[in-house]
Amino acid sequence: MPSKTLFIFIILAFTLLSSLSEAFTSSFFKRSFIPSYFKRTYEPVKCKPYLLTATHDKAIKGQMTFYQTSNGSILVTGTYQYGFNDPCDWCYTWSIQNQCGEVVYNFTDLYTEYAAKSGCDGYPPDYKCKRRDSILKRGYENDKCYIGEWGTKPWVIRFNNLIWDCDHKGIKNKTCEGKKIYDEWDEKHKVPKRLKNQGLPTGLFLVIEGNSNSGKRAYYYETTPMVSDDAPEA
Repeated sequence: MPSKTLFIFIILAFTLLSSLSEAFTSSFFKRSFIPSYFKRTYEPVKCKPYLLTATHDKAIKGQMTFYQTSNGSILVTGTYQYGFNDPCDWCYTWSIQNQCGEVVYNFTDLYTEYAAKSGCDGYPPDYKCKRRDSILKRGYENDKCYIGEWGTKPWVIRFNNLIWDCDHKGIKNKTCEGKKIYDEWDEKHKVPKRLKNQGLPTGLFLVIEGNSNSGKRAYYYETTPMVSDDAPEA
């Protein structure tokens, strides 16, 4: 009998311990007694989407668009109609700079493909195509262009190492307080209707620089403000 009583006692004790263990691991216990900092799970930071544009509208004609995704990477799209010289004779670099001319980001991975002879539609208003003299050669011909006749093919590239503004990181606030060499807009600047919703200047600029490979030290650059509808008003 004593052995039978001991066996029953062991069974009851095991059952009781199992019940207590289940109670300690229940969701009620977790919610009620375990501090929240022990249960915290870290989710990836979701970044605020941003859309920025940079429109070149002088010697170089075209636009680049920057879109920050929720994971912080930036999609860059763009196309340029004209303003570039023969890429076999010229080398171009693209960068984001602040008003002091400091390079904030250099687009070393921007694999640009150039396209020749974008057409007369993109040339200045005072430029007129001349009709060929020969009747057999109907149509128009492009005379010597006042500006580079090369444009680019459209592109869409993701930059995972470029952040505009996310989790206290990014280039948004890399402006400068020193001597400013770039102006957001010149005095004669008038925004055309096609760009009326482009937003406000951010203090950063998209700069295109060209260097001749001929050894003649030919060089030019063109800059335009990067604008965003989220930029603070001055």
